[in-house]
Amino acid sequence: MEAASRGASELGGKSLGVLLSGRGQGNRWLTERLAEPDLPSRLRRLRDESQSWIFLPRGLGTLLEIVCIAESVVKGDAAPAPCVFLGEFWRPTVEMALAEASSAQGASAFRSCIRFSDSPADAVAAAMRREV
Repeated sequence: MEAASRGASELGGKSLGVLLSGRGQGNRWLTERLAEPDLPSRLRRLRDESQSWIFLPRGLGTLLEIVCIAESVVKGDAAPAPCVFLGEFWRPTVEMALAEASSAQGASAFRSCIRFSDSPADAVAAAMRREV
């Protein structure tokens, strides 16, 4: 996350850190920090404050974020927005989420969000394309 925050900062962009209270201040490149008291609140804030999401390979926390976003889109609790996956690591997880969606309409909404990218630059470009 530090590299993503640094890249945004160096290009004059903003970088929001949604942190758990009492668990650190985030990296030095963040332009804004929001503290949440617990993990469910943090996940809701990440979902609600974002215009798109980029998921990097690996991490149990990232898996949790993917499931939260996917379920929120499927259930209609979040508007469809670009979900960009860097590399192929998360493809099986995404396919499982689509297969387990509680409705065909919800699965279609989530499917419209999904983009896979081969490079960080392509991931950012895909995230910036807001159409879903």
